[in-house]
Amino acid sequence: SEGEYLYAICLQGVKERFGEMSEVIQKQLDYEFNMIVQKGFAPYFLIEWDFVNYARSQGIRCSARGSAAGSVLAYVLGITNVDPLRYQLPFERFFNTERADMPDIDMDFPDNRRDEVISYVTNKYGQDCVAQMVTFNSMAAKASVKDVARVMGKQDLGDRITRLIPTGPKVTLQGSLDGVRELNNLYQESKEAQEIIDQALKLEGAVRSIGIHAAGVLIANEPLEHFVPLQLRDPKDPSQGRVTQYEQSHLEELGLIKFDFLGLSNLTILDNTLKFIKQSRDEDIILEKVPLDQVEDEGQNAKRQKAFDLLASGETTGVFQLEGAKMREYIKQLKPTCVEDVMAMIALYRPGPMDSIPDFIDAKHKRKKVSYLDPRLEEWLNESYGVIVYQDQVLFIAVNLAGFSWGKANKFRKVLSKKIVHEVEGYRGDFVQGCIKNGVKAEAADELFTLIEPFGGYGFNKAHAASYAVVAFYTAYLKGNYTAEFMAATMTTEAADAKKIANAIAECKRMGVEVHGPDVSKSGRGFTVENGGVRFGLLAIKGIGEGPIGEIVRASSEGGPFKSLADFCTRVDPKFVGKGAIETLIKVGAMDSLGARHQLLASVDTAMKWGKNQRISQEQGLMSLFGDMEETESAFEFALKTDVNEISRKQLLAWEKELIGVYISKHPLAYLYDLFKDLVTHPIAEITEELDKQKVVLAGTVKEARRITTKKGETMCVVQLEDAFGSINVTIFPRLYEETTDLWVEETVLIVRGEVQVRRDEAGILCNSAEKLKAVEEEMNRKKYHVWITVQLTGSDEKAVSDDMLRVYDVYNCIRDKPGRDLYDIWVCNGEWQVLLTPSNNTMHYTTEVHDRLEAVLGKGAIEAMLVEH
Repeated sequence: SEGEYLYAICLQGVKERFGEMSEVIQKQLDYEFNMIVQKGFAPYFLIEWDFVNYARSQGIRCSARGSAAGSVLAYVLGITNVDPLRYQLPFERFFNTERADMPDIDMDFPDNRRDEVISYVTNKYGQDCVAQMVTFNSMAAKASVKDVARVMGKQDLGDRITRLIPTGPKVTLQGSLDGVRELNNLYQESKEAQEIIDQALKLEGAVRSIGIHAAGVLIANEPLEHFVPLQLRDPKDPSQGRVTQYEQSHLEELGLIKFDFLGLSNLTILDNTLKFIKQSRDEDIILEKVPLDQVEDEGQNAKRQKAFDLLASGETTGVFQLEGAKMREYIKQLKPTCVEDVMAMIALYRPGPMDSIPDFIDAKHKRKKVSYLDPRLEEWLNESYGVIVYQDQVLFIAVNLAGFSWGKANKFRKVLSKKIVHEVEGYRGDFVQGCIKNGVKAEAADELFTLIEPFGGYGFNKAHAASYAVVAFYTAYLKGNYTAEFMAATMTTEAADAKKIANAIAECKRMGVEVHGPDVSKSGRGFTVENGGVRFGLLAIKGIGEGPIGEIVRASSEGGPFKSLADFCTRVDPKFVGKGAIETLIKVGAMDSLGARHQLLASVDTAMKWGKNQRISQEQGLMSLFGDMEETESAFEFALKTDVNEISRKQLLAWEKELIGVYISKHPLAYLYDLFKDLVTHPIAEITEELDKQKVVLAGTVKEARRITTKKGETMCVVQLEDAFGSINVTIFPRLYEETTDLWVEETVLIVRGEVQVRRDEAGILCNSAEKLKAVEEEMNRKKYHVWITVQLTGSDEKAVSDDMLRVYDVYNCIRDKPGRDLYDIWVCNGEWQVLLTPSNNTMHYTTEVHDRLEAVLGKGAIEAMLVEH
């Protein structure tokens, strides 16, 4: 039977997950199995197991999130990857006898392989029995206003109105008019605003477009057309499958069962990282076997500790669920030491519980004493240091202290989540009386209910938190131990988003991972790992398509690195790689190994003609007029045009930004970043929508300045401010612009203080003040030095060695206090031998003051400085 088959698979899964059956596992498995079979859901779990099993057999990473992680049965079937016994996850939160609705399992797959699993399901169960679900995208309040304002040619007024409308899924325009005084005043005072809002009220709620549900797929045991109208997803391509013409709520009323297939880019990053590790280090890593706790293997423990060290450092850019600016600040304060800490932080980082984060951190580090309203609460709140973090804790308290059944406790949880005051208060009496019957003092029972109220509304499902935390740990583990491979995987996954690539490059620089530009001899199609750094792929170059890329990769893999521009034009078929593509490759630096860009650009026509003749000669079996290939290449390189002007640094950077979308080579401000990093709050690349309305301080160069005349005849300005990692628009209103007009000139280096403003889904800065960063301007304009520092050792006895070490420390401290772009090397010698010490970051700001300080430590003549290029 279905039940017998399901149980047999479970028993096999117990061996794989736990090694052997225990009394605790047997009891919980039988409890869940009997309930599932009794409710008739064995086929549902068999189908889930079937496509998960298929995915794993194809090397497709998958994992369930949500309350399903509370099921031992789902865990041994391989549907979930979180041990519910370890984390004390209640099965009843997922499924119980009083639950009337269907179980709901959200399955995550890598976003680039999700469709493979859906195709498998469609082929196995039949195209007529499988369909994805439609969604009707209706006009929301803000969208209605924006569309009306755009048609009326009053976008600025439309933006002003939308900023007064609260953000949220259930916000209505009429509700905003009634509840937001500023919006109502604008409606009463402005006829234009009134006209826009009146028309928007008529549009609100209308269907704007149809889409495909992000996850839902229906699977039925007979053709779906018996139950629901269907349409082809793509009329031109029936193989794309079919889509229902009813939305989810109506499908549920018909009793149809949906399965959720979600695409998660973070799983794609994990998969790509493992592939890069295999390629670069020949290591096979199975993440599910990475220990979450301390083990006997010290090597494994060291790698595990690196993951937690990375989290404690706040370097969590790219780490699943932990990369927001505020989250980075909290995780740094928390300094997590186990996955449970990460679970709690993920759960707390949302409205309501967020206020308890400082208490949670203080309690973990024993700066605050943990106390309980009733001693029995320690059983459920001990892991979170007395703070109610999870919905599950509310359920346990309601069942064990208030005497609720699991069904009633779950209904209580749902009422709390709706935040409807009178419904929540309706449970207070039962809760308090139930607690009193179970020996809780009346005052404590009432206070406990009051404590639960705000957390129930925003509380997080513990199983969900556990699923997320494990993925977050795996991400941190790979980033901490295999940084280059992780960053290459991140950049591969986010290749289409220039802003995310810029963020990733900035993160690489922070993590000490070198980023190399594209190279015709070394790059593949996508990003690769090269000598501990990340190499850009040719696909990153705009205007270079699959045809040219395939031809270049073929030629370099068959014939090895290109030796010259002539060699390139000979070996690459011009039918695929024309003059425009070659010039683009030169401009972005992909041919820097073949010569100077200005000479290469001037020689493209000659090289292409030479290559054409060479191919004709080879096809005819003739020898080149110049003899063998080596002589030919030497002759051609000598013939490269040299009487051409060099290309300015500014133009090279402009080409990079235009053709790749980001700066790869060292930006001029990169040398100066250390000079102002203590003044700024964020690199520009980190200014995102989540920082809306926050005060920030930025440093950068003015790249563009656009002056605007207001309706009152006043002048304001919008400039593009750029630093080494990105750029952003800064708005300067008339009064401030009048006071600071001379600052907003291209190439001026500024400190800008202001507030993040999100407009049309893009973050910008409203400037409050600005000033020239004179120290940076002076540093940019002055000459550059290479400094040699000689440390003469005084002896070999213990005191002499100690004194010499102190002098070396004094030298490093002096240099560290003066960051800049001058190069330095340190020579340590004793008369018989000398050793060169060159730190990875061997730059400093060389001044007379620094020279004198170093000589005071090392003596006269110990410091030599030579001017190098500007």
